[in-house]
Amino acid sequence: MDLRTTQQRIKEEFEASTIASDFKNVVILDDFSHIEVDLINQLFNNEEFILMPRNSDMFDVLCACGCFKSKTNARQNWTKTDKEIEFGFSSFIIGRKNFSLTIFKPVLDI
Repeated sequence: MDLRTTQQRIKEEFEASTIASDFKNVVILDDFSHIEVDLINQLFNNEEFILMPRNSDMFDVLCACGCFKSKTNARQNWTKTDKEIEFGFSSFIIGRKNFSLTIFKPVLDI
């Protein structure tokens, strides 16, 4: 039985959603198995991550994370990097709300 009031539940859900929306982790990888999930979970300290295919570019990542509504909008407004994503870890702070984006693109498939 939940003894919280409706206002308490709404407040807790809102706080949880704002915490989750302050950062996004993205992994760019083609093949994905159970062993890789464990390794990537360790890399990101068991935080959630978005899996994207190897041919994704920066505009695809920004749209998947919800930073921009469309790929065209991302092309027009993103000026920090080129279209291609570099290998390894990349980290960006986006917008006035300091949205944190971390991208992991391994050199070789794990």
